[in-house]
Amino acid sequence: MAINLKDLYDVYLGDTSYLTPVKGNTPFEYYTNDPEFVRDAKNVAKFVAQRLGVSGPTYDVATANFVASPAQLNISDLTVYAAFEEAVTTYGNMVYQFKIRDNYINIEGSDSLPFNNSEITFVNSIDVNSPVTWSGPRLATWKDVDYSPAYSQSIVDGEIYAISASLSDFIALDTKQIKALTFATDFTDQVLGVKLDLSTYVYNQFNKIGGLTSGSGTSGNPYVITTTGSFVYTFVTSPQIAGNSPVITGSAGTGSIPTVYIQDSNAPALNNRLISNNLATITTTIAEDYASEAGVGGHYNVISGAIQMTAGVQDYDLNTWASASASLDPGDRIEVRRVYYEEPPAIVRYFDPYAGTGTGIQSLLETFGFGQFSPGINFLLMPIYFDVQRIQAIEFNDQIRKAAYSFNLVNNKLRIFPIPDIDKKLFIDYVKISDKFSAVKDERNNVVTDVMNTPFRNPIYSKINAVGRTWIYKYTLALAREIEAHIRIQFANLNIQGVGPLQGSELITDARTEKENLLTELKEMLNETSRRGQLERKQLEAGYMRDTLQQIPLPIYIF
Repeated sequence: MAINLKDLYDVYLGDTSYLTPVKGNTPFEYYTNDPEFVRDAKNVAKFVAQRLGVSGPTYDVATANFVASPAQLNISDLTVYAAFEEAVTTYGNMVYQFKIRDNYINIEGSDSLPFNNSEITFVNSIDVNSPVTWSGPRLATWKDVDYSPAYSQSIVDGEIYAISASLSDFIALDTKQIKALTFATDFTDQVLGVKLDLSTYVYNQFNKIGGLTSGSGTSGNPYVITTTGSFVYTFVTSPQIAGNSPVITGSAGTGSIPTVYIQDSNAPALNNRLISNNLATITTTIAEDYASEAGVGGHYNVISGAIQMTAGVQDYDLNTWASASASLDPGDRIEVRRVYYEEPPAIVRYFDPYAGTGTGIQSLLETFGFGQFSPGINFLLMPIYFDVQRIQAIEFNDQIRKAAYSFNLVNNKLRIFPIPDIDKKLFIDYVKISDKFSAVKDERNNVVTDVMNTPFRNPIYSKINAVGRTWIYKYTLALAREIEAHIRIQFANLNIQGVGPLQGSELITDARTEKENLLTELKEMLNETSRRGQLERKQLEAGYMRDTLQQIPLPIYIF
């Protein structure tokens, strides 16, 4: 049953344990398996109530009684939960939209399976009937908390404790997300019977995987977590939050603490990952289209074919040949890329006595594979430029003294010169017009084709930093204020006994203005941190630095 936010203070004096459970009471249940979201959702309900004027009952000196807060609210905790979920989703969507825009050229064509096949899955060990048994506590060392200066005094004062559990107790724990591991937010103290939020006792930023702990804990032999092993370590603020504590085990003595963690995903999405910014997309995607026309690559096939030439026939219709021999679909045509009608290579006539080059010596070695061109009996190794000049001489001779092989190709009508004197085959390279102008150049399944299937999922709330969460709290307040205004406008003409008419027009204007300002603020920040924004900033910094250095007098050295 929903709790009116006014009653949170007037009746329950701000105790959030009386609020409706978060899990199962948000519209989409995107984040309710995240303990930090569950905890913050109730705190945000307090934040919204206070910002909308609810302060709890006040003491009336005249009557010596407590009087309910004069503020009037019509929204419930469920309204705040929905607004909070929307705010988190809006924040994540905007951040990832800018991320996609900044990196789309590097993402297009990559695998989209992570988006299609997997979700971030938070698992509560109690819900999956797979208890995680934790050890008793021991005092943590400064090394355990990664030598964090902020916790050095806590280590000295003995306020942080280490506990461990075997990896085998977890179901496919995602070790890359180990720092998201925490304890359940809703747990009953086995001694006092009160509700506890165990996640508030955990320093999960220091979670780690390690082996057994060595040492005795003395100054000369401190505790050390060995590097090889299969144990999960977390750190708590009280020795009562441990496997051997009566608060946890009661009379059962199981040592099991309800543990929340992220399960491993075989196909991670692009969330929380650094996207490569390289030239691969430019060279393999953009340049590929130019390569197709240059004949040095591309994304469609160049096909070889053979035309039967007839002695004395000079003209050939390649369209007719293609219709019969090129396996074309109805209405399709071919584009000829190359016709192999040319004089024999000069190298095969290197020793041709009729080539007009005046060769008088045989200068290629048998071991070079050219011996078959002449029955020569002596071999003289000549410089390489000698061979090049000899071949050029043969080619110039053919161009100037002899009729060159050539052809004319217009609308796939081929005319060849000279007229063939024997029947033989003429080879050509061609492409199908349907292949060349095909709109689809990559027929793989499950690839990124547009922003809709770019593999970004909803954000992991526990991964959002304090800056992002502050924006989310403010946006939640703006949404709650807008909903409250809608309700007041709906009942504006009603005079409720003891309250009077409900006015909401100014409230809704303020709410919408605040929402717009928050969205604008986030967009401006994301624009500033984009790749283009950062490069422009660096360019300005370089200019300012150059101008500053130019104003510094150069030193004078006296020798």
